[in-house]
Amino acid sequence: MIRITRSMIIVSILSILILAGCELGEKQKDKSQILAQWDGGTITEKVFNARLDQIPQFYRPRGGFTVEQKQKYLDDYSIEEIFYIEALSKGMENTQSAQEFYRQNAERVILDKYYQEQIKDKIKPTDAELMAYYEAHKDDFYKKSPTATLLYIETKTKENADAAYQELVSGKDFVEVMNVYTTNENLKKKGGKITNIRKGGYIPNIGRSEELDSLIFIAEVNDVIPPVEFNDAFHIVKVADLDLSTIRPYDEVEKDVSSRYTSEKEQELRAQILDKLFVKYNISIDTLAAQEIDFAEADSSDIAGSVVIIASSVPELVYTAKDFALEVSMFPMERKQLIQEANAKIDFINEKANNNVLYHDAIKKGYENHPEIADELRRAKMIGALREYYKQFVVDAAVVPEEEIVKAYEADKEKRYVNKPHVKVQEFACENQVTADFLLFKAKEAQTDDELNGLIQEYCVKTANDGMIGPIYEGGIIPGVGKDDTYLEKVFSVPEGSFSDVFEDVKGNWVFFKVVEFTPKSYRSIDDVRAELETNLMRKAQQDLFEKLKTEMRQKYNLVVYPERLEEKLPADSLFTLAEEAMTQKNYARANYYYDKVIEDYANGQDDYKAKFMKGFIYSEYLKNDTKALEMFEEVLTYPKEGVVTDTTLHPSARYMLKALTGEEDILEKINQQSEQMNTDK
Repeated sequence: MIRITRSMIIVSILSILILAGCELGEKQKDKSQILAQWDGGTITEKVFNARLDQIPQFYRPRGGFTVEQKQKYLDDYSIEEIFYIEALSKGMENTQSAQEFYRQNAERVILDKYYQEQIKDKIKPTDAELMAYYEAHKDDFYKKSPTATLLYIETKTKENADAAYQELVSGKDFVEVMNVYTTNENLKKKGGKITNIRKGGYIPNIGRSEELDSLIFIAEVNDVIPPVEFNDAFHIVKVADLDLSTIRPYDEVEKDVSSRYTSEKEQELRAQILDKLFVKYNISIDTLAAQEIDFAEADSSDIAGSVVIIASSVPELVYTAKDFALEVSMFPMERKQLIQEANAKIDFINEKANNNVLYHDAIKKGYENHPEIADELRRAKMIGALREYYKQFVVDAAVVPEEEIVKAYEADKEKRYVNKPHVKVQEFACENQVTADFLLFKAKEAQTDDELNGLIQEYCVKTANDGMIGPIYEGGIIPGVGKDDTYLEKVFSVPEGSFSDVFEDVKGNWVFFKVVEFTPKSYRSIDDVRAELETNLMRKAQQDLFEKLKTEMRQKYNLVVYPERLEEKLPADSLFTLAEEAMTQKNYARANYYYDKVIEDYANGQDDYKAKFMKGFIYSEYLKNDTKALEMFEEVLTYPKEGVVTDTTLHPSARYMLKALTGEEDILEKINQQSEQMNTDK
């Protein structure tokens, strides 16, 4: 007999809810809505999304940004913008470090755009030019070996090989012959076919045979080559296809031809532009001076540093030995070492002159105001100014008083800077108590360490390192023994230089030991750990100062951020579906999460009404939380709310659930009793 449960009674209600869903679709967000604003500026959704799109794929979280991650990024973005205003107000963009940072990054961005428009975009090869380039360079880049496709049979005897060969030359079907004679099961599964065999190369499943190779590439298609013996087998080959050409056809290498041609033409055009610019700006390079430059001297001596390496009629294109030394000083050590070589210096200077004059020409042509790179250039300028601001007003401004260092040392002294007491012992381990007692007597009479070592070697079961073990720490383990509380207690109760009594360790050995050395508890001095303390405290001081500055800047510029506008509001029917799936997976907490989202986002008297009933059902039937279930069903009965239209079809079910939960009317038991009576009557 099937007993009826509350779940079975209201299963139809669940079906109705799942099928009904909701009609409310997701509202289209205003793409220009403001996500953050401050005195004189805003961040719109469009701008924010564009900023997110600029984040390299490598730094993006797998599966995309969560709402919480977007909200954090929005807040950071807003703070960055108001700090930039503050940095500009303090002239941070005019500092040498900020300008150098901007120049390094702006040069890359500007030169990339300059190269694209002045060189790349001007190279548009025709089909005829590419074909001509291919014909002129096919022997340089596109040579290939002749190739063949083979049908192959392998036999272990000459008789079978000759028989297979005769059947093939008589015109018999290859597969039929192969199935009878071949012993190569691997190729048999592939119909005996071997593809892309290169002249002079290794033949898969066969090996390397000069005789067979030479026969294949003088044969014609459909020729059968007589059996060739090598590697303890006989090999019969039918040539299925031959490509004796030694040049790859144009249609196979068209992309490579285009790439090579374009690259060469770009370099030619770049060289032509540089030649003209070198003449226009009177550029000359003193290669001898560059080869002989001493970076240390150029960096410290006014005379050595004033040597002109790149000369020009334009002052900003002049590059001295001191400029060179300063730039090299910022290189990583590996690159510094490489640049010491004369040829490396010349290569660097030549490229420096090229980039400088191209950059100068790009600036003259207005590329610093190019609209397509405006955002990147502003970003470079912003970061340079912000770095300098952070250095001056956070890194350099943060201080750590001596009393804070002492306080931190005392607070962490027991945990981080303590040297725990430890003991070094000489252990005497024996097979039985009698031997151990005798040995203890002998050990106490010994006059020298050598005598003790000799006793260990003669009588003990453990002789390594003459029984010396340690350090042994309080609460630790005994090396070679493991966790042994009795042993450990004795170690720290026996005075230095004395012997313990004989006892049995956890390994079953009868042992005693002599305490060779006891090191009492001590502490690393504050001076020993000062650098660590200062680093940690300075990092915290800088973080605290930065947080304080962020609070001040928010107030100063009246920053308001609207993180809630980034929340992705799913349609109610989608939330109901997600809740249903969670229930199917028995993840009831997750199901309640989605119902809570419905209640929060869709308080329309319809969707929230259904969601509250479903939460009551989950609490009652699955989570066994009657208190919460009662709360939800009572809330369902408070509908309709003022001003909203409510479908009250769930009211009877809610009342029933309330009565069942409170025991006012045990309807289920009545139904089940009636069912049992009907079965009895039968």
